[in-house]
Amino acid sequence: MSAFGGLYSPGAPPPDTGILSALTCALGRRGPDGVSVASMPEGAMAHASFHTAPGPPAEQPCRHGAVLVTWDGRLDNRADLAASLGAERANDVELLALAYERWGPTFPSRIVGDFALALWDGRARLLLLARDPVGTRPLFYAVRPDGGLLWASTLAALRAGGADLGEVDEEWIAGYFSWSIDPATTPWRGVRAVPPGHVLAVGGGPPRLQCFWKAEEVPAVRLGGDAEYEERYRELFLASVQNRLRAAGPVAAELSGGVDSSSIVCAAAHLLRAGSAETPGLLTASHLYERSRTADETPFIEEVEAFIGRTGRHILESEAPILTGLVTDIPEIPTSNHCFRRRYQAIYDFMAENGSRVLLSGLGGDHLLTSQVATPYVLADLLRGGRLGALRTGLAAWRRELGKPYLQLLWEGAVCPLLPRPARMRLARPPIPFPSWLDRGFVRRRDLAARFVALTDAEGYPGPPGKREQAGAVRGALRAAAWLYDWWGRPVEVTFPFLDRPLMEFCLGAPAGQFVRPGETRSLHRRALA
Repeated sequence: MSAFGGLYSPGAPPPDTGILSALTCALGRRGPDGVSVASMPEGAMAHASFHTAPGPPAEQPCRHGAVLVTWDGRLDNRADLAASLGAERANDVELLALAYERWGPTFPSRIVGDFALALWDGRARLLLLARDPVGTRPLFYAVRPDGGLLWASTLAALRAGGADLGEVDEEWIAGYFSWSIDPATTPWRGVRAVPPGHVLAVGGGPPRLQCFWKAEEVPAVRLGGDAEYEERYRELFLASVQNRLRAAGPVAAELSGGVDSSSIVCAAAHLLRAGSAETPGLLTASHLYERSRTADETPFIEEVEAFIGRTGRHILESEAPILTGLVTDIPEIPTSNHCFRRRYQAIYDFMAENGSRVLLSGLGGDHLLTSQVATPYVLADLLRGGRLGALRTGLAAWRRELGKPYLQLLWEGAVCPLLPRPARMRLARPPIPFPSWLDRGFVRRRDLAARFVALTDAEGYPGPPGKREQAGAVRGALRAAAWLYDWWGRPVEVTFPFLDRPLMEFCLGAPAGQFVRPGETRSLHRRALA
């Protein structure tokens, strides 16, 4: 995962070289393969390279006519984009400049892959900052007193460049404690993040934030039957894994023994055997619980290792206990994963020993595919559609599966989800009590109870209740992925095959009944990969 940053000061003299040097030096800690700087009118851009893909890296910042662009990303639709632009010989960064010249400021919506980018158009005197819909590549910015802008991939680089971080943002703290962090906020009031799926335009007035992707605007997908849904899902899932196997060195994968990580590893091994992967090899890393035996998934891990024909790195519970390094290994932005910091550092060391820079993670599978069902909102979809016979059959099946009374299922699964959102919010309850050490005034002031309820109720989602629940879960996964860029403390490109834009769009558009069926969680995933 590369890093980049820059400074823009409209109408000001050339930027202070000390500011640029400090910002560039801070970026270099995440880009060990070289740092470069390019000037632009009233500013400059810097790029620190962390090279993972096969072949020579593209020169960055890239200048194409009046356009200057730099990015941290992976271009998954390169072939289609190059064909549309008639530029098959252009490298990935040149394609971005050409895409801007063809489609203007809306061009990020046509880019498929994980990315964050900065683009300067010298003719229009316009600066664009953008992130993909998932947001795994960070991009922060701070407005300067002169009306200009500082931007960077890390908070440390912004601070080194002279950004005033300001006071701690209580809104971010409230989001942290309720698992509902606004992706546009940071722990500091003086710094913002470009939200996933957005473009920030600077020039000719105040900064303007424009959204180019929303989960609630994904179109419905209607196919002929189960077999067609399974075939399409399988194609998209394999393509998602394949795109993340484009690496000069071996690719590592987390292997927990659960369905999500096991599916990714088996798909990667399948693609390698078929000669459809550009990586020279696949590594796996697993955490074993030799002390907490009820949590140990070793038998499932061994099944997958037998399938791929290779034993991975086994990290023992005693070797990397949780809650260690909480004081000495502090990330830029804290997350719950900080409790497992030493475990991830053990994976990094294993990767470094084997020349691996890319890691596959199963994060997002639970959210996208519906791993647990306490209240089957698909019943509300049947009631909403007037399918009373199917509703009666569904209630009987879910009563046998969940052991809940008929009337309780009817109320919770069919009637309640159809009520207006204010009514649903009043009827719902927070899933957990707040700890005694959390200030009561803070809890009331920031309405943490409502935030917890809203986690499973996607505000503004116009679709049926069964899909609304899925959309809310996906939003939670995207919020989590957006803050994990610094969980290692060292350069590693962490990728999430389940949080792939084409795959997410298909799953969000497909009927809820493809994913949730009595007695079978992740139904479509299991059927498609059987």
